[in-house]
Amino acid sequence: MATKLVSRLKECDDRLTEVRNEYLLTLAAVNAHQKHYYSTDLPRIMEQMDGDVYDDLRSYFTLLCGTEMEACLNTHKQHGQIWDSVVKVTRDRNVQQFLQDSISFSKSPEFSFQPAPRDQVFSLQEVCPSDDVAGLVKEAKKWIQKAAKDFKMVAHGERALQMLESRLKLLSGETGLSVEQKISEVQENVRKAKLSRVKAEARLALLSQSIAGTERWLQEAMNRAEQDLETERRLSEQRKSTEDFSEDEFEMTDFEDYEDENADIFADPVSASGVCVYPAACRVVYSYQASQSDELSITEGEELEVIEDGDVEDWLKVCNSCGQVGYVPERYVQFLCLPAEDAAQLDDSFSSTSPTGSKEKTGSRGVARALYSYQAQSAEELSFQEGALIHLIRCRHGEVDDGFWEGELDGQTGFFPSLVVELLQDEGEEEEEEDPPASSRPPLLPPAASVAPPAGVEVLQQAGSGGDSPDPSSGRLRPVRAPPPPPTHKTGP
Repeated sequence: MATKLVSRLKECDDRLTEVRNEYLLTLAAVNAHQKHYYSTDLPRIMEQMDGDVYDDLRSYFTLLCGTEMEACLNTHKQHGQIWDSVVKVTRDRNVQQFLQDSISFSKSPEFSFQPAPRDQVFSLQEVCPSDDVAGLVKEAKKWIQKAAKDFKMVAHGERALQMLESRLKLLSGETGLSVEQKISEVQENVRKAKLSRVKAEARLALLSQSIAGTERWLQEAMNRAEQDLETERRLSEQRKSTEDFSEDEFEMTDFEDYEDENADIFADPVSASGVCVYPAACRVVYSYQASQSDELSITEGEELEVIEDGDVEDWLKVCNSCGQVGYVPERYVQFLCLPAEDAAQLDDSFSSTSPTGSKEKTGSRGVARALYSYQAQSAEELSFQEGALIHLIRCRHGEVDDGFWEGELDGQTGFFPSLVVELLQDEGEEEEEEDPPASSRPPLLPPAASVAPPAGVEVLQQAGSGGDSPDPSSGRLRPVRAPPPPPTHKTGP
């Protein structure tokens, strides 16, 4: 029995050994197969599945990037050329090109002197003077003072612009708009002063051909103007270092409104000899018979009173000695204007810095308040402190306004710059307001609403008149028809 069991045990051990060996061999083969699959078969299958997709993507991206790089290179080249040419883009070059292309602007028109028939004189000549000073010399000195004054006005204006611009940075809202408006006003006045100086220097250049020493006089006047500006600058810097700024520091719009002295060069010779203020006297040079109900018959030699300026149709409203009022052709009468010396007293030469924008009468007395302290530079000048009230005596010296006024303070009289004061009161304007114009003639009343106006007449609203008119109504009857031309010869009354 034992032998049989031993034999059976040995047989089982041998069988177990065979099975174990076969299992190990099979396991080795399976592992080798799996390793071969993951290392060889699977990559080959994936490569077959992908095909040429990666090569195609690489070629596509290579082509895309290459094309983009070529485009960028071309763009960079073009922008480089523009970069080199952009320095040539300037306003001056553009203006020059525009002027060259525009025929109307390429050549500046120059007006030449056209003498009268049989007149062989082409230069300035001295007129027999009524006093010891020659006329051309007086004219030269007048324009020298004008050029020096314009130089000072430009300097004051540029200083005021700097102060206003620095003030504008600290303000906003309505206050900022007010300062911007003042800046525009000062810029316009500076522009006018520069233009006025250019025209004055052109006149002086022509006068220098006939008068010796004109250049020396001009240089001396400019030197004095520069000295005055330097003195004012030092005083201003001294005041800035010792005092605080106030709101009045920036009220620097008290500059002269420059009016072109040739603005009326094409005016009617009848009215160009003087300045007429309505009501004004006139004399009839041609008789005229009224043809409409709103017209007035006049006789040659008759003296009338013009109560309203003529409109675009060249009609004038006049009143005769009998108190009759009506329209007459403007060319049928001749104004009896004031002399130039007296008329100059009626011109407005300065614009005030007050908010109402009132203008100062050059020949009137008034009161001015000092905006800044001023120290006299000579015995003829007047010293005062900021806020002082100065009684004005004179604002114009002869026919030329040099920017200095004459006033009285604490019993002392002297001259001072008009730029450092503000006009508060004008006695000439007060007298006009207190004394209404007296007239013995009845006012011209507008027709009733039920009555139609005569033919050729329309009712116009009076927006403003250059002279005083006794008719307070806003509706006016003005002829809209063309006036008859004056006769070729005078007719008897």
